[in-house]
Amino acid sequence: MPWQDETIPTLRVLVNDLDSTSYQYSDDRLAQTLVVAAKLINQEIDFDNDYIVSIENVTITPDPVDAGDEIYVNMMILKAACIIDHSTFRTKALIEGVKAALGPANLSVAGNLAGFKTLLEVGPCASFIELKEQIQWGNVNIVKAILSPFTGNKFDPRYLNNYRTNDCRDR
Repeated sequence: MPWQDETIPTLRVLVNDLDSTSYQYSDDRLAQTLVVAAKLINQEIDFDNDYIVSIENVTITPDPVDAGDEIYVNMMILKAACIIDHSTFRTKALIEGVKAALGPANLSVAGNLAGFKTLLEVGPCASFIELKEQIQWGNVNIVKAILSPFTGNKFDPRYLNNYRTNDCRDR
């Protein structure tokens, strides 16, 4: 399937699984993750094409690569990388506090959890959120439909520019 041929190598780059002699994730596992990501983004964003995602059969119909839907493909890859990063973070969080001692021997595992948290905050997850917001708020058809002040279901004032800078109470 063309979507797998294009997305799996790109996903490997984002999750740093590049050693072809001993991949951390199999192609089948990455394809499963990509299909789950596609299922999730179908619920988050309304695309021009209606993609039918089968997690059981690991298929996406129509093929987004054949359809030339670069945005969908990129969203799918970023969401899949985010899912994998969250999984890695959970695993590292469980291991982070391990400490064992037996006589003079001492084992302590700690230290890199903060780095994984930063990766979640500025890595593929953050890129996915930013791209999603650009798609949702950059849609001219939505803007044309607004005729009065509104608050949408996904409105978050933290993303407004100069949110409190013009507030007289801050002076």
